[in-house]
Amino acid sequence: MILFSDKFLLPDKKIDDIRNRYKQDEYKITYENGCSIWSSYFEQDQFLKDVYEDKILQYLKHIPVSSSKGYIQDPDLSYWVQIYNGKAAGGHQVHDHWCPDCIISFVHFVKVPDQKCFYFKAEKKSYPKQDQGDIIFFPSWASHGVDPVTDYDDRIVLAGNISIKGFMTKASDNTCIRWKLTKGKDSFLWESSLLTYW
Repeated sequence: MILFSDKFLLPDKKIDDIRNRYKQDEYKITYENGCSIWSSYFEQDQFLKDVYEDKILQYLKHIPVSSSKGYIQDPDLSYWVQIYNGKAAGGHQVHDHWCPDCIISFVHFVKVPDQKCFYFKAEKKSYPKQDQGDIIFFPSWASHGVDPVTDYDDRIVLAGNISIKGFMTKASDNTCIRWKLTKGKDSFLWESSLLTYW
């Protein structure tokens, strides 16, 4: 399920900055069951762009998009902070991030308790390694969720998606296939064209 993983520790000062910025009433989401989390999902601000943008683009070089050494062209990145704690008791129900142009999702475990909360869900739950600083990339269609946090300290993660407009795959030594996503009024269409190099 994991396409790529690495360790990316943030300095304590940056973690405090994230907590201080996003653990505010304007970011608090309360669910029907009374549980709450703090999330910047609906704002998509640029506060963390200097920390994450280049790093995520570097990580993408480690994720092949086909068996023929393809690569992603001009990815669109979206990411948001989520903060959970035992007082809010908020987990996150099983869901996926899939849409036609969103192919890879990721979670960075910025500051996490010992409790493993994030899981993939097929027939049963599967908990990947999720120590502080771990970042994992996985297919956007993968069903996943978050158990309610029982630790009273903050659990801070950055979640995100990588959307693509196109990618290239190598067909032979002198030919490539360019794939381009076209959005229609009510649909998406992948178009391909063969490029020949002499």
